[in-house]
Amino acid sequence: MQKDWIDILSALMTPTIAVIGSVIAYQQWKINKIQLRHELYDRRMEVYSKLINYLSAIVQDAWFPKDAFSQWFRASYEGFFLFDDRMYEYLESVNEKSRSFRSNCRNMDAKRGKVDDDEEEWKKLCDLNEEFNAWFEKQFDVAKNEFSRFLRLSI
Repeated sequence: MQKDWIDILSALMTPTIAVIGSVIAYQQWKINKIQLRHELYDRRMEVYSKLINYLSAIVQDAWFPKDAFSQWFRASYEGFFLFDDRMYEYLESVNEKSRSFRSNCRNMDAKRGKVDDDEEEWKKLCDLNEEFNAWFEKQFDVAKNEFSRFLRLSI
């Protein structure tokens, strides 16, 4: 009788060890996944912060902010490695709009002081500048929604 129990327990030992090993491996995998997410959070938050700083500079001055754009532009390209394709497309759309906005601001600088020569052209540039500023102002909410997929902390 006692020999039967020893044989049964011996037979159960290997599967028990395998199950315990699997549970430990699963927990380590889960911890590593959480740790990676934590490390990515800081880098992703930096990209988001640079975007918010850039948008704030535009909205504050209603003009193209070279320094803030430079910081944002570098951060946006890091985003290629930190986010999925959908998010990177959004980052690129901000960059495309920024290049157009910069071009418009340069055109306005070139026309400044020569408004009397072509008042209609100046008005078009001013209207376009207002459109750009309105678009960038809306990006605070759009960016929050886009980035929330990656920055929302849940346990």
